[in-house]
Amino acid sequence: MNMQQFALPTNAEPVTLTPQLLPRRGPSMPPPSTGPTPSEANPVEHLSDTQQGAIHEAAGQFVASALVGEAARMPDPSLAGAGDLPVAGCFVTLKRGRHLRACCGSLNPHTITLSEALHQASVATATRDARLPMLSCAELPHLRLSVSLLHHLHPLDGSASERPKAIQIGRHGLQIHSGQARGLLLPNVATENGMDAEEFLQQVCLKAGLSPHAWRDAASVVSTFEAIAIEGPFPEQIGASVQHLSSFHITTEQLHSLADFCRTNIFAISVGALPGFYLSDCPDGTVSGVTLTITTQDGSQRMQVGKISTRPGVPLQATLSELSQMGARMLTARVPPEQRQSIRVDLAVLRDPALHGTVADHDLTGVQSDARCVMVTEGKKSAWVFDPGSSPEQSLVAASEAAKVRLPASATVLSLRTSSTHVPERFVSVPAARRGARNRPPAVAGSFYPAEPEALNALVASLFDGMPTSPSQDWPAAMLPHAGLRYSGRVAAAVLAR
Repeated sequence: MNMQQFALPTNAEPVTLTPQLLPRRGPSMPPPSTGPTPSEANPVEHLSDTQQGAIHEAAGQFVASALVGEAARMPDPSLAGAGDLPVAGCFVTLKRGRHLRACCGSLNPHTITLSEALHQASVATATRDARLPMLSCAELPHLRLSVSLLHHLHPLDGSASERPKAIQIGRHGLQIHSGQARGLLLPNVATENGMDAEEFLQQVCLKAGLSPHAWRDAASVVSTFEAIAIEGPFPEQIGASVQHLSSFHITTEQLHSLADFCRTNIFAISVGALPGFYLSDCPDGTVSGVTLTITTQDGSQRMQVGKISTRPGVPLQATLSELSQMGARMLTARVPPEQRQSIRVDLAVLRDPALHGTVADHDLTGVQSDARCVMVTEGKKSAWVFDPGSSPEQSLVAASEAAKVRLPASATVLSLRTSSTHVPERFVSVPAARRGARNRPPAVAGSFYPAEPEALNALVASLFDGMPTSPSQDWPAAMLPHAGLRYSGRVAAAVLAR
C-alpha cells in the first residue's frame, strides 16, 4: 500500500490510546456505576465550539488513518481539553446524503474517556460495519460525519406499560438487552422516521433480532440514554489527503497478461489439458470483483462469468482460476472444438467500492467515468457499466436498464475503480426465466390424496356434503389449510362453500 500520498499536518503527533484502567473490585467496594442519572450534571453536555470542532476533526483523522493502516496523527491529542471527559459511549456515523454509509460504536456499563470512546467508534465505523461495502478513501470527501457522545444511561424500571411513558422522543435513545441479544438506536432514529415511543421500542427490538414485543418482557433490560451530536461534512483536508489512495495496483501490461493467462487456461480445460494456476509476475490480493468475457472469433457467441463481493472481497488469482473453470464449461457447451482456440478473453478487475444511494435517490459526485464503473444491484440482479465516453448519469441509466430494475427506491447504486482490457465494457448478472411444465406434477399423490382422478373427484365432492347453504360473500382474501385433503380438506371446503 502506498502511504506516501497521505499528507498530514507537520505539527501533528502520533496518538496512542490505551483502555482506561478500572479499579479491581474488593469485598468492600460497591458495584460499578452504570453511569450518571439524568438528574446529575455531565460535563460532556457543555462542550465548547472549539472542543466540538476538535472532536469532529479527530473522528475524521481516526477514520482516515484506519482506512490506510496508519497511526492517527492529530494537532491536539487533548481534544481542546475534552479528551479525558467521561462518557458512557460513542457512535460515529457516516452518511452520503440521506443514505447510511457506516455506523458503529458502543454503549458501556461503565464510563470511559471521551478520547478512548471516540477512537474505538471511529475505527469500527471505518473497518467493521459488515452491513455495507468496505469504506473507500475516494468517497470520504463526499460524506457527512456525525459523532454521538452518549451519556445518562438509565434502565427503565417498572411494568411494561410504564416503559413508553418514560421515553422522550428526540431526547432519548434506546438500548435493549435480552440474553445474548442486544440492540441500540440513537435518538435521531425516532425523530427522522416519525416514531412514537411504542414504535421506537419495537424497532430497537427488531434491531436486536428479537420479537417486536420483547420490550414488554420483564427479562428484557431496556435502557434510555442521551446523546450529544456533533455533525458536519467530513473534514475537507483529511478527506482530500487520502481520497486517491488504493490498497491494490495493477498495470495495463499485467492486466493483459492475466487475461491471456485465463484464455490459455479456458482453452486447455475445454480440451482436457492441465491449466496453470498462478502467474507469478502479476499482482495478487483482495479485490471487489473479477469478470471474464469470452467472445468467439466471429462474434457469434459472447459469454460472461464473474464474481463480485464488496465485503470482504475476493482473492484475485484464485478467483481467476475459478472463473476459468466456469468459462471452460460454458465454452464446451456452446462452441465447437475447432473454434475454441481462437476465442478472445477480456478481463475486468473491480476494487475500491463507493456507495451512491439508490437509483431513485443517488449522488454520483466525484465519479470519473474513465476510472470507475457504475453498478446497480437489486436483489439477485446486478449490472455494471464502464464507459469513459458516457457521463456517470448515462452509465447509471444503462446499468439500471441492463439490471431490469423494478423498484428504483430499493436498487442500490455503487461505483468501483475499474481496470479492463476492453473499453467500453459492461457485465450483466440477471437470472433468466425458465419455462416449466404447464401443470405441476403431483408430488404426494397416493399418500395425502388419492392418485386416481376418479377417486380424487369423489373425495373432493364428499368434503362438501352436508355443508350449510348460505348466500356467498365477497372477501378480500381467504386463508386455507393445506395439510392434505384427508386431514384438513373439510375445513378448506367449509371456507370455500362460503
